[in-house]
Amino acid sequence: MTSKSTFASLKPWAPGTTRHIRDITRPFRIYFRRKRMRNFLRWTSVSDRTPIVDVGGTPFMWRLTDCDPCVTIVNLKAPWPIEGNRVVLANGLALPFRDRSFDVCFSNSVIEHVGDARARADFAWEVRRVAKRYWVQTPNRHFPLETHFVCLFLHWLPIRITRRLIRHFSLWGWDDQALTG
Repeated sequence: MTSKSTFASLKPWAPGTTRHIRDITRPFRIYFRRKRMRNFLRWTSVSDRTPIVDVGGTPFMWRLTDCDPCVTIVNLKAPWPIEGNRVVLANGLALPFRDRSFDVCFSNSVIEHVGDARARADFAWEVRRVAKRYWVQTPNRHFPLETHFVCLFLHWLPIRITRRLIRHFSLWGWDDQALTG
Protein backbone atom coordinates (compact mmCIF):
# COMPACT_ATOMS: atom_id res chain seq x y z
CA MET A 1 0.00 0.00 0.00
CA THR A 2 1.33 3.45 -0.85
CA SER A 3 1.88 5.98 1.88
CA LYS A 4 -0.48 8.95 2.00
CA SER A 5 2.22 10.93 3.78
CA THR A 6 3.01 14.39 2.45
CA PHE A 7 6.47 15.64 1.64
CA ALA A 8 6.61 17.43 5.00
CA SER A 9 9.45 15.21 6.21
CA LEU A 10 11.60 15.96 3.16
CA LYS A 11 13.38 19.33 3.34
CA PRO A 12 14.21 20.95 -0.02
CA TRP A 13 15.51 24.10 1.67
CA ALA A 14 18.86 22.77 2.85
CA PRO A 15 21.48 25.45 3.58
CA GLY A 16 23.26 26.58 0.45
CA THR A 17 20.70 25.35 -2.07
CA THR A 18 17.89 27.82 -1.65
CA ARG A 19 19.30 30.82 -3.48
CA HIS A 20 20.35 28.96 -6.63
CA ILE A 21 17.05 27.07 -7.03
CA ARG A 22 15.02 30.18 -6.25
CA ASP A 23 16.91 32.04 -9.00
CA ILE A 24 16.05 29.33 -11.53
CA THR A 25 12.39 29.03 -10.56
CA ARG A 26 11.65 32.70 -9.82
CA PRO A 27 10.12 33.66 -13.21
CA PHE A 28 7.79 30.66 -13.08
CA ARG A 29 6.80 31.25 -9.46
CA ILE A 30 6.01 34.90 -10.16
CA TYR A 31 4.00 34.06 -13.27
CA PHE A 32 1.83 31.43 -11.55
CA ARG A 33 1.44 33.41 -8.32
CA ARG A 34 0.42 36.55 -10.20
CA LYS A 35 -2.15 34.49 -12.12
CA ARG A 36 -3.40 32.95 -8.86
CA MET A 37 -3.75 36.38 -7.28
CA ARG A 38 -5.69 37.69 -10.30
CA ASN A 39 -8.10 34.75 -9.95
CA PHE A 40 -8.39 35.34 -6.22
CA LEU A 41 -9.22 39.02 -6.69
CA ARG A 42 -11.72 38.30 -9.45
CA TRP A 43 -13.50 35.46 -7.64
CA THR A 44 -13.68 37.20 -4.27
CA SER A 45 -14.38 40.77 -5.50
CA VAL A 46 -11.74 42.16 -3.15
CA SER A 47 -11.28 45.94 -3.06
CA ASP A 48 -8.79 48.27 -1.39
CA ARG A 49 -10.99 48.32 1.71
CA THR A 50 -11.58 44.59 2.12
CA PRO A 51 -10.24 43.22 5.43
CA ILE A 52 -8.26 40.06 4.64
CA VAL A 53 -6.34 37.67 6.85
CA ASP A 54 -3.53 35.84 5.05
CA VAL A 55 -2.73 32.71 7.06
CA GLY A 56 0.84 31.55 6.48
CA GLY A 57 1.56 34.25 3.94
CA THR A 58 4.16 36.88 3.22
CA PRO A 59 3.99 40.44 1.86
CA PHE A 60 5.38 39.19 -1.48
CA MET A 61 2.04 37.78 -2.69
CA TRP A 62 0.27 41.08 -2.12
CA ARG A 63 2.82 42.97 -4.20
CA LEU A 64 1.63 40.88 -7.16
CA THR A 65 -1.84 42.46 -7.07
CA ASP A 66 -3.24 45.63 -8.60
CA CYS A 67 -5.16 46.55 -5.47
CA ASP A 68 -4.06 47.24 -1.91
CA PRO A 69 -6.51 45.54 0.47
CA CYS A 70 -6.27 45.72 4.28
CA VAL A 71 -4.23 42.55 4.81
CA THR A 72 -3.27 41.05 8.16
CA ILE A 73 -0.54 38.44 7.69
CA VAL A 74 -0.43 35.57 10.17
CA ASN A 75 2.72 33.48 10.31
CA LEU A 76 4.78 31.53 12.82
CA LYS A 77 7.67 33.92 12.22
CA ALA A 78 8.33 37.03 10.15
CA PRO A 79 11.68 36.69 8.36
CA TRP A 80 10.88 39.77 6.23
CA PRO A 81 10.72 43.45 7.24
CA ILE A 82 7.51 44.05 9.19
CA GLU A 83 7.24 47.79 8.57
CA GLY A 84 4.22 48.62 6.43
CA ASN A 85 2.68 45.20 7.07
CA ARG A 86 0.21 44.20 9.75
CA VAL A 87 1.76 40.96 10.98
CA VAL A 88 0.50 38.69 13.74
CA LEU A 89 2.80 35.92 14.94
CA ALA A 90 0.50 32.98 15.59
CA ASN A 91 -0.27 29.40 14.64
CA GLY A 92 -2.90 28.85 11.93
CA LEU A 93 -4.43 26.11 14.08
CA ALA A 94 -5.39 28.65 16.78
CA LEU A 95 -5.95 32.05 15.20
CA PRO A 96 -6.19 34.90 17.75
CA PHE A 97 -9.24 36.56 16.17
CA ARG A 98 -12.94 36.66 16.90
CA ASP A 99 -15.35 34.72 14.72
CA ARG A 100 -15.88 36.30 11.28
CA SER A 101 -13.39 39.12 11.99
CA PHE A 102 -12.42 39.33 8.32
CA ASP A 103 -14.30 39.45 5.06
CA VAL A 104 -11.87 37.01 3.45
CA CYS A 105 -9.27 34.52 4.64
CA PHE A 106 -6.51 33.76 2.12
CA SER A 107 -4.12 30.85 2.49
CA ASN A 108 -1.69 29.85 -0.25
CA SER A 109 -0.07 26.40 -0.07
CA VAL A 110 -0.10 26.19 3.72
CA ILE A 111 -2.65 23.51 4.60
CA GLU A 112 -0.44 20.68 3.33
CA HIS A 113 2.26 21.72 5.83
CA VAL A 114 0.23 21.85 9.06
CA GLY A 115 0.45 18.16 9.88
CA ASP A 116 -1.77 15.12 9.69
CA ALA A 117 -5.40 14.89 8.54
CA ARG A 118 -6.69 16.03 11.95
CA ALA A 119 -4.45 19.13 11.93
CA ARG A 120 -5.55 19.95 8.37
CA ALA A 121 -9.20 19.68 9.45
CA ASP A 122 -8.50 21.98 12.43
CA PHE A 123 -6.79 24.46 10.11
CA ALA A 124 -9.78 24.44 7.74
CA TRP A 125 -12.12 24.97 10.70
CA GLU A 126 -10.10 27.99 11.89
CA VAL A 127 -10.11 29.50 8.39
CA ARG A 128 -13.91 29.16 8.22
CA ARG A 129 -14.29 30.54 11.73
CA VAL A 130 -12.40 33.82 11.30
CA ALA A 131 -13.72 34.90 7.88
CA LYS A 132 -16.99 35.20 6.01
CA ARG A 133 -15.38 33.83 2.85
CA TYR A 134 -12.16 31.93 2.31
CA TRP A 135 -9.64 30.92 -0.34
CA VAL A 136 -7.42 27.97 0.60
CA GLN A 137 -5.06 26.93 -2.19
CA THR A 138 -3.14 23.70 -2.17
CA PRO A 139 -0.97 22.12 -4.88
CA ASN A 140 -2.86 19.92 -7.30
CA ARG A 141 -1.64 16.35 -6.80
CA HIS A 142 -2.59 15.56 -10.40
CA PHE A 143 -0.36 18.31 -11.83
CA PRO A 144 2.80 16.62 -13.18
CA LEU A 145 5.21 19.09 -11.54
CA GLU A 146 5.78 18.77 -7.79
CA THR A 147 6.40 22.40 -6.92
CA HIS A 148 8.16 21.98 -3.56
CA PHE A 149 10.99 19.97 -5.09
CA VAL A 150 10.73 21.17 -8.68
CA CYS A 151 10.54 17.72 -10.21
CA LEU A 152 8.24 15.88 -12.57
CA PHE A 153 6.08 12.91 -11.56
CA LEU A 154 7.94 11.85 -8.39
CA HIS A 155 5.08 12.86 -6.11
CA TRP A 156 2.93 10.19 -7.74
CA LEU A 157 5.20 7.43 -6.42
CA PRO A 158 5.14 5.91 -2.93
CA ILE A 159 7.02 8.13 -0.46
CA ARG A 160 9.73 5.50 0.22
CA ILE A 161 10.63 5.43 -3.49
CA THR A 162 10.41 9.21 -3.80
CA ARG A 163 12.88 9.63 -0.93
CA ARG A 164 15.45 7.57 -2.83
CA LEU A 165 14.92 9.30 -6.18
CA ILE A 166 14.45 12.94 -5.18
CA ARG A 167 18.19 13.64 -5.10
CA HIS A 168 18.62 12.43 -8.68
CA PHE A 169 15.45 13.76 -10.33
CA SER A 170 14.79 17.22 -8.88
CA LEU A 171 16.41 20.63 -9.22
CA TRP A 172 16.96 20.62 -5.46
CA GLY A 173 18.82 17.33 -5.63
CA TRP A 174 20.94 18.39 -8.59
CA ASP A 175 21.84 21.65 -6.90
CA ASP A 176 22.74 19.81 -3.68
CA GLN A 177 24.96 17.38 -5.61
CA ALA A 178 26.74 20.27 -7.34
CA LEU A 179 27.44 21.88 -3.97
CA THR A 180 28.56 18.74 -2.15
CA GLY A 181 30.36 17.05 -5.03
